Amino acid sequence: MGDPDPEILVLTVVIHVVAHIIFHIAYSIGIVFRENSTECNNVERIITSSTMEDEMDKLIGLKASRAGQAFAGIGFILMILTLALDFTAAFALNAMFISLIIGSIAEGGVNVYLYERGVKNG
Repeated sequence: MGDPDPEILVLTVVIHVVAHIIFHIAYSIGIVFRENSTECNNVERIITSSTMEDEMDKLIGLKASRAGQAFAGIGFILMILTLALDFTAAFALNAMFISLIIGSIAEGGVNVYLYERGVKNG
């Protein structure tokens, strides 16, 4: 596999930047309509408070990522075991991909669970 074309990389970056700008404009417009407020300071305060991350958010993110990484580690060990037991490389790769998918789902589930239940420090 060769290196990707530089034009494709530049186009991808430009598309991502434009998508982010459009999303933030639409998000700001949505807040203005939801709050029925045209005061710039009020809208800016709401946007800032909704995008800031406090200590609880960081702690929940760390605990959720630990669950996802645990599944990734289990998948890596499973991949090595399948290769040691003379399974095909495709089977081992699929086992790793499946564990990464399960880990991502588990991370999201733990994230939602901890936001609903709350998290204790320590």
